[in-house]
Amino acid sequence: MKRTFRLDKLVRNGKFLDMLDQGQEVDQIRLEGKELRAALGRKVLEEAGEIDPEAADFLKEVADTQQALNDLAASRGYTPEDIERRRKTEAARWGSFESGIFVKTVTLDAESHWATYYADHPDRFPQVTGHKE
Repeated sequence: MKRTFRLDKLVRNGKFLDMLDQGQEVDQIRLEGKELRAALGRKVLEEAGEIDPEAADFLKEVADTQQALNDLAASRGYTPEDIERRRKTEAARWGSFESGIFVKTVTLDAESHWATYYADHPDRFPQVTGHKE
């Protein structure tokens, strides 16, 4: 008796060949263009979601995420070197995340650019009610 599972996910070419070598029946399509870029974007999120900073496989999951990022960037014509140059520019301007500053809330003028930005993305930045104005 066989079982079928819906994966609906992008897999590495070597993983696909391994599936075939194991005798698995694989229903697959080849993505290109915008569809491939969208799938790569989802793959980045999937791989990043598997990172557990305390797990033994931490480095593997970071590497998987980096591979998905590199492939996504390549699909737009960028190289890892392009990304590194941009990372350095952003770090020089804004710093890094390693200091651990975690902003819980921010109160700002309702007419500011940032207030508009936050309000336009309520799923990411819900407005806190009952806070001092």
